[in-house]
Amino acid sequence: MKARLIPVILMLSMACTTIHEPTLYTRNRDNNCYKQYYYNYHEDEIPAPIHSVELAPVVAENFSFSSINIAHAMGMLELLNVYLASLESFERNPSLENRLRHLERFQQLSQQIEFAELEISSVVSEINCEEERIYQVANYLRGKENEKTSRLTIASIVVGGVGAIMAVALVGQGKAPELVGLGTGITEASLGLLMLFNEKEIEFSHERNHLREIWEAPTVSKVFPAPVWYYLNYVADNPDAEPAKREQIIKNWRSLAFYDEVKEKHRAELRDRFFGTGGRYNSDELTDRANMYEQLNSEINLMLQDLKDLSFEIEKVQSKKLKEWVDSNKSSI
Repeated sequence: MKARLIPVILMLSMACTTIHEPTLYTRNRDNNCYKQYYYNYHEDEIPAPIHSVELAPVVAENFSFSSINIAHAMGMLELLNVYLASLESFERNPSLENRLRHLERFQQLSQQIEFAELEISSVVSEINCEEERIYQVANYLRGKENEKTSRLTIASIVVGGVGAIMAVALVGQGKAPELVGLGTGITEASLGLLMLFNEKEIEFSHERNHLREIWEAPTVSKVFPAPVWYYLNYVADNPDAEPAKREQIIKNWRSLAFYDEVKEKHRAELRDRFFGTGGRYNSDELTDRANMYEQLNSEINLMLQDLKDLSFEIEKVQSKKLKEWVDSNKSSI
């Protein structure tokens, strides 16, 4: 009986080895989430910190810091100044010429905001796509692990049942029942070990690695446009200022325990894999990687919220100025 159970273990072990999926491998290698180009700009093309820029009083009076900063990041601050100047001109002299000039400035500013939203949404879409790709592979591996666990559980039940039946059938035949029990126990323990070490890995590539840029903080980024890179790295010029969003993202990553709770001797390998071009991942590591992308995506999405706030404040300023003009000219209207 013991000799017959050993081949069962070998067959189950062979059945549970890593399965190669050509389609999945191709998806990892030929990732359609990645853009076909890298950003190529110079350090002087990244906006200077907003606290080093002299603001027109009318801008500082009518807009919040977040709106001013996002306008600066997206290269719209000068146009915002021109827009406010045209609104002032129209308020002082509501001629047809001033009205048309102001409408033209308003249209230009609206178009710039729409273009900025498209640029940011493009980055968000790429990150969303990569996050979903990671989750799909992680779920695939987890499904294979669950499938293997189910097979091993069924096999353990079958072995236990067969062993019990044979032990009863061999009662009275010397040490045969004891040998059957011993063989059954060894087999069940072996199956238990297979379930315990039920971890699959897969080669996962990520040549275009957003996480690497956040972790290493190069002067200019190849995967983030200049406005987004400015936004992620900006730090206010005061002692109580919050750290850059990039630093906050890294802090959140560390809270996932993917790095700080790993033994020091394994950290270099982990850094090379997560912040390199790829490597072998298990399902838990892929889930950590997807969560890291999710946190990065949440921070960049705040740029879209700031743009919406900027649009709202522009409308608010315009309504306020027009109301002031109407109230001061009621007698002549």
